[in-house]
Amino acid sequence: MHPYCLAENCRIPATWCEAHHNDPWSLGGRTDLADGSLLCSKHHHYIHDPAYTVEYLAHGGIRFTRRR
Repeated sequence: MHPYCLAENCRIPATWCEAHHNDPWSLGGRTDLADGSLLCSKHHHYIHDPAYTVEYLAHGGIRFTRRR
């Protein structure tokens, strides 16, 4: 498990983060650690906001970019 929020360059401690289902639970996603990402509150909102693109990085991080 990562010690911080998975968002690129975010250093909010994991203990302050929220669990995000990579495959939405409401659409049949699993409720186990393999299907989750820890994100701080700000980035958890970003991942659900269509104003941002989400890129999953090779090292396990997540990059958010505001759409224009």
